[in-house]
Amino acid sequence: MFFSKINLVLINYFRNPRFSFVISLFIALLSFYLGVQYLYFHYDIHHWSFILEPAINFIKGYSLYDQIPLQYGQGQVILFKFINTIYKIDYVSIGIVTSLFFSLSLLIFYNISRYLLGPLDSVLLLILLFLIHPYPQVPWPDYYSGFFLLAFFYAYIKLKNNSFNSFVVLPLLINFFKNNLLKNINNIIDNKTFTK
Repeated sequence: MFFSKINLVLINYFRNPRFSFVISLFIALLSFYLGVQYLYFHYDIHHWSFILEPAINFIKGYSLYDQIPLQYGQGQVILFKFINTIYKIDYVSIGIVTSLFFSLSLLIFYNISRYLLGPLDSVLLLILLFLIHPYPQVPWPDYYSGFFLLAFFYAYIKLKNNSFNSFVVLPLLINFFKNNLLKNINNIIDNKTFTK
């Protein structure tokens, strides 16, 4: 009897969108904290340098695929060059940036699932996801691509509800990304965009 009342109270709290958002924000901040702590207390020079070296060489002005061998493509390297204009990219900063992107992905995942499932199921799904994979252990490009895919789906869900957005803004957004991204990738491969 006592435990059933506690379960009922907890379920009612989790159904409250504000409370479930606070829980999701706490999980995202905890994930960021654990990722940064893992970075400082775990030293894995092989995997981290495998990501850091192409980014540093691209920042120095070397050309992609010609002077820099890339195993995972140019997206992460270009992102690190852009971030380097704001914050210096080094061994520690790629871990912090990866943890930040992973934490933001958890928040976006919560918002998408809240839209599709409701606050109770979405916070339970987020807790389950956090228990399976609480923080990034290596700075693989999967965390960045996952963030951008989730951000696109979130923007799509938010923009498609309004008739003006679904007929004007959303096609322009998709067209912008399609045309500019493909053109910029070709220019970057030819090393015309980011040179010294």
